Amino acid sequence: MTLKAKLHILIFTWTIIILLVGNLAVYLLFVEMIKDKKENSLEYIASTIENQGIPKSDADEAVIQKLLPEDSLVRIIAPTNEIKFEYTNESDYSKIPASFSPQAEYTYDSYDGDDVIVFVRPILAAGDVTASIQVISDFEDEREDIQDLLYVLLTVSGILLVISILLSFLASSLFLRPLAQFIKTMEDIRISRNFKRISINDKNSKEMNQVAQTFNAMIEQLEEQFEKQEQFVSNASHELRTPLTIIESYASLLKRWGRENEEVLKESIDAIHQEALGLKAMIKQLLELARYEEQMTLPLSDLNAVDIGKKTINRLKGFTNRPIHLLVKEDSIPVFANEQALIQVLTILADNAFKYSEDKVEIKIDKDNNKTTLQVIDYGVGIPKEDLPHVFDRFYRVDKARQRSAGGVGIGLSIAHTLVEKMEGQISIQSEPEKGTIITLAFKAQS
Repeated sequence: MTLKAKLHILIFTWTIIILLVGNLAVYLLFVEMIKDKKENSLEYIASTIENQGIPKSDADEAVIQKLLPEDSLVRIIAPTNEIKFEYTNESDYSKIPASFSPQAEYTYDSYDGDDVIVFVRPILAAGDVTASIQVISDFEDEREDIQDLLYVLLTVSGILLVISILLSFLASSLFLRPLAQFIKTMEDIRISRNFKRISINDKNSKEMNQVAQTFNAMIEQLEEQFEKQEQFVSNASHELRTPLTIIESYASLLKRWGRENEEVLKESIDAIHQEALGLKAMIKQLLELARYEEQMTLPLSDLNAVDIGKKTINRLKGFTNRPIHLLVKEDSIPVFANEQALIQVLTILADNAFKYSEDKVEIKIDKDNNKTTLQVIDYGVGIPKEDLPHVFDRFYRVDKARQRSAGGVGIGLSIAHTLVEKMEGQISIQSEPEKGTIITLAFKAQS
């Protein structure tokens, strides 16, 4: 069943329920008002006659005649059911049997096809019931009024039902029109493979515009990821092609002259080995980058940033003899991060600094209010200003020839950037050519 059909059924069902409940309430309230009015009228007649006593003159009967509505009867009945007094303006009602009652009661009955209401009220004297007053009145007019109301309610309900059906079609069309636009846009994206946005219309409901804004934001993210993926594939293909071309060239050189020329043999083997190591490092870093990007978040905890800096330096000493210094003002500086990820980020940044600096490298840790900063500082060749916005892009190289000779593949800073984001931190870079580079990491000091 379509959403449009469900919406029609929902509106139609609720309209019927509201009409039934509303009509029933109006009908019952009207019937109760009619009965109350009639009963109060008969009570007033009975009370007046009781106060007046049994009529004894024409003047008394004249008073009763004025009191009684059309088609009515009044009696005073003894406990023996003897009629002591009777007056009526409808002779047929005299045939209705007299009935004494020691208590007040109403009876709705039918006599000769006419609806009547019978009210009986006891007359008290010195605390004893001496007689009862019976008032009988026609209820046909009131019954007709109730029937007329019922017909009006049914007619109005039918009209409202038709209007509700028409309104349900109109409402569903207006409500589902933006949804149809969403579906068309998504279908266009699927067929054309081009990312499109849904236009925001002030005539649509606030909720529909929120859905459209969320959809557009999602499309922007997908488009950005798609562009990054295309760029990644393009860059990876390019980066893989270079070492593979070198390996193929040296393999051809070996095939032609390697057996006869020892220098060619040694040069070719060294070059192939070097490019193989570069390929291995590149593939390892690509796999690491993919693994980190798949993780939504990293588990974070309260750490001592000074300990992290010391562990990073000890790790670096395992594969370099270059001097690296830890600059701190305190023995304990809190940081909210992931220990292994933070060590890896500092290792990547320090290793990158070694490649472009012949001088010392420093790791400086400091705390400012609720922020802890870790800086990796080198005094090397620096980075031109126009290259700074791109240094965290995958495979981006400031100096391609120099970085290849240094062993880099342009992925390390991308990995560092991804890890910092996963730890809810920020990474920034400052650099001047021939003066050096400072990369700053900023994290919350505490959870």
